[in-house]
Formats: sequence, structure tokens, C-alpha cells
Amino acid sequence: MGSTSYPSKFAIRGPNGKTLAGLLALILFHAAINFWWLKTDTAPPMWDEARHGFSVLQLTHLYAEGQPFRILDGILSTQPSPSLGYVIASIFVKLSWPSMDAMVSTGTLYLAILILSAYAIASHIAGRFAGLASAFLVSMYPIIFGLSRHFGLDVGLTALVALSLWALLKTNSFSRWGFSFLFGLSCGMGMLMKSTFIASLLLPTLLVFFFALANRKKDEAPAQTRIKNAIMALFVAAAIAGPWYARNIAGLQAYYQEVSSVGVAQNLPGPQTLEGWLIYLRFLLQFQIFAPFALLFTAGLILALARRKNLREIAVLVACVIGTYAFVTLTPTKDTRYTMPYLPAIACITGIGLSFIRPRLGRVMLAGAIAVYAFIQFAGLTFGLHQRIPSWPARVEVNSPVMGFTLYAEDLGIFSPPRTEDWKTHDILQGIMQDTRAHNVKPRSSMFILAVVPNTPYISSSTLRFWAAMEQKPIDLFYGVAAPNANTEGMLLLSEYALTKTGDQGVDAPNAEKYTTALADPASDLGKQFVAIAEYPLPDGSTATIYRHTP
Repeated sequence: MGSTSYPSKFAIRGPNGKTLAGLLALILFHAAINFWWLKTDTAPPMWDEARHGFSVLQLTHLYAEGQPFRILDGILSTQPSPSLGYVIASIFVKLSWPSMDAMVSTGTLYLAILILSAYAIASHIAGRFAGLASAFLVSMYPIIFGLSRHFGLDVGLTALVALSLWALLKTNSFSRWGFSFLFGLSCGMGMLMKSTFIASLLLPTLLVFFFALANRKKDEAPAQTRIKNAIMALFVAAAIAGPWYARNIAGLQAYYQEVSSVGVAQNLPGPQTLEGWLIYLRFLLQFQIFAPFALLFTAGLILALARRKNLREIAVLVACVIGTYAFVTLTPTKDTRYTMPYLPAIACITGIGLSFIRPRLGRVMLAGAIAVYAFIQFAGLTFGLHQRIPSWPARVEVNSPVMGFTLYAEDLGIFSPPRTEDWKTHDILQGIMQDTRAHNVKPRSSMFILAVVPNTPYISSSTLRFWAAMEQKPIDLFYGVAAPNANTEGMLLLSEYALTKTGDQGVDAPNAEKYTTALADPASDLGKQFVAIAEYPLPDGSTATIYRHTP
């Protein structure tokens, strides 16, 4: 049954010429800044970024072989994350060159989808002003534009959640076949981006399905039609994502068990405590969007509810926020990225609330003030204003007995101004290859094994493994060499080379200090079997040392 059989609850409010130009300008603005940032930043990829990048390189190597069944097998075998993000990035790599910059370019694509989806959601509920405000806000949240400059799956996941929310609202409680199909399609793609996609769409979908069953209007689609459309959407999503999950269910379970054990070992606050339920509120206020944007969201929600218009649609957005927050709070591991998928809903609720402000002059003046603050914060995290303007603060925050409130910040770890640092990644790998030739070192298998003892952001197994694959060097690495309960000495003795560094040893590496000291001591049992072949000064003031195994 076609979607034209029943009238849509929403009027079609597509962007006019000026609105479309504004959205395009916003997308191009971010694209240009991201391009500059990538060309300025020289630091190697960190942890997850490098791990995801390695998976992309594996796919591109399969493309080069030109065997369709091996390519399909590779797409269905990505671990531990589903394949869509890797496939999209591998296409970017094939169209340009094998580099992290090519993979990071996918962030701009996801940002464009996010901007357009946020506009579409809010404009259909409350008009073009709400749409433009929502699109601007979601693109200016620090964690969104910050992570769009690094390769990963979280910005893509957030974009697909936004696209799916729009499609879900457009189904008009599953009365429209075409948008129900699109919703199933976007959900299938979302599940192929990250398995946690379901956390953000489950509660909104159940709410819309409840609305479908509760509908009593005779001039709209009957409940039977709505149920059929909902089932069809479910089958479309399952057809798209099902093959990967059927292939990888055992590996996915093992991965989540491992992640859960790490969370328990880190002694993070659990859901049985108040702190466990407040931790993601802290992340929202201190890392994701900061206190001013969070205050705007609160005001926007109050204004949107007070107007009592389109409450069902606003309830769907609120359900996305609540569902995501509850799901990640109940999981044993914690990360500021995990609640990113609810940020489009937060931006849309804010934009909808702002559109209800009267008079128009007050709304425009407030929008102008928000834009000024957003661009100042954007400039700080992009260019590092405190390094360029005397007496400009690097961080402004307000502390209370309950939690801190960040008002402005310029360095939040992975999302920060570009780092012009040389962590000697290429030199370390090149030094190993030169040593293999100079001393006729033979690998035990087809590749030389390097054991990286520390686990810092830029000196880790993930970073070196990605770089070796990108430069096509025959070097493979052990993961978690100095991790808790790891057989560190056993892995070192099975390696042809080892890498250590002085100073900070990073996270989840409690054995690193002990074995770094042992390798540097020629009198120790381990030191007698390794010889230092090269040292490299690192940007943090420490020194990296390569050892050759001489059993």
C-alpha cells in the first residue's frame, strides 16, 4: 500500500533557497576547517582510531586482490565492530590514497548527514528557524566537531541515529509505507555502524508503535496497516544487518565480556549508585557540549513542553535521550562517546524550544548570542586561542560540591587544537627494518613480531600496527603486552623486537614499568636476552627504545 493513501501529519517544509544555502554553507565551513586541521595536525592516530584504521586497510588490501567472495568474507568478518564504517572509509581510501587523512574525511560526510537530519527533524516539528537552529547547534557541540577530525565510528553512529529519528517521525506512526521502508533501511545501516545503535532507537520505536496501536482516527491508516509497515521495517533492518551479526555473534559476545571485565577491573561506579547515574551528566556538562549548551537544552525542553504542540514528536526525541542514557549507564564500561547518539535529539529539542520564543526580536538576539558563544568555543578547540591571545584562558569552569560545570575549554584529550608533534612512528618501524637487514634477523613466521610495552595514546600496539600496515612493512604486534593478567614475559620472548619508553606508561598497563626496567638492565634475566639498538626522543620529553631479541 503506497504512502499516498493517508495524509501525513507533517506538512512538507523543505528548505527554501536561503535555507538550503545556509545549510550548505555550514557544511562547507566544517569541511574547510576539518581539511585545514588535518593538514596541520601531525600526531599519529590513537588507540581506537588506529585499530579502526587497521581494519580499513585490511579491506582495501582485499579490494586489490579483486576476488569478490574474499571481499564479501572480509566485509562480514570485521571485528569487533560491524562493517559499514570500514566499508565507507575503504571507499574513500580507494578514491584517494591509503592514509589516515582519507579515512578521517568520512567524518565530514557524517557531519553533513547529521546537519541535514537535525534540520529535517526540527523543521518538520516547528518550522525552518527550529531546523536551522538545531542544525547549527549539533554541528557546534565540541565532541561532535572534535571527533569529526578523527577516524572512528561514533560520529557516523550519531548521524545515522539522527537520520533514523527523522525517518521514524515521517512514518506518521507507521502509516506511511515509503518512510517505514526508509526507517528500516536507516536502522539496518545504523546497526552495521555500531551494535549500540539499538540503545538510541529502541525506546523511540516502541513509543511510536504504541502511538500506532492507539490511533483511532478513521481518516488515517488502520492499525493493521501500521503493524504491517512496522514489521516490514523490522525485516528490512534485519536483512541489512543480520548477515554480519549471524556471522559474528560469538565474537561479539566475547568482546563484550572482555570489555565488561575491564570495566569491573577499573572499579567504575555502577548503576546501583547515584554516582553511576550521574557520570554521563558530568560528561555532558564537562566534555560533550558544556554547561551553556546544556542550560539551553533545559530551557528549550521547558518551552517546547509549555507550548503543548506536537508533544508526541517531542516525546520521541525525549525517549531517545532517556533510552540512550539508561542503556549506557547500565553497562559496566564508561566513555564520554557512548552517549553521543542522543546529542541530535538534544539539539533538536533546544532548537524547537528556541523557535517558540516571542517576540521575534528577542529570539533573533538570543540566537545571535548563542552563535557568538558557539564560534568562540569552536575557535578555542580548533585554533587554541590561549596560545595566540595573551591572557586568554585555556579553560573556564565553575565547581560545586556536586559536580563541575565547564563553560569553555581548549583541550579535551582527543578533540583539541592540532598537534604538530613527531612521535617517531615511522622512524621506529624503519629502524626495525634496517636492523633486520643489518643483522640478518629472520622472523619466526611470515612477519616480525614487535612487543610494545607501554600503552600511551601515541606509543601503543594499535598505533604501531596501523602504521606498519599503512607502510606495508612485515611487522605484526601483540596487543596488551603489559595489561593486567597478561603473560608479558611470554609475549616478549616470542617477539623479535620490543619497544619501551621512559616516563608515563599509559593506561591498562600495570606491568609496563617492571618490564621496562628489566629490559634496560643487562644483568636481569630478561635483559640478558635483549639488546638495545636505537633510541628516539619523544615530544613528551621521554625516550623510546627498541630492543632486539637475542635468545
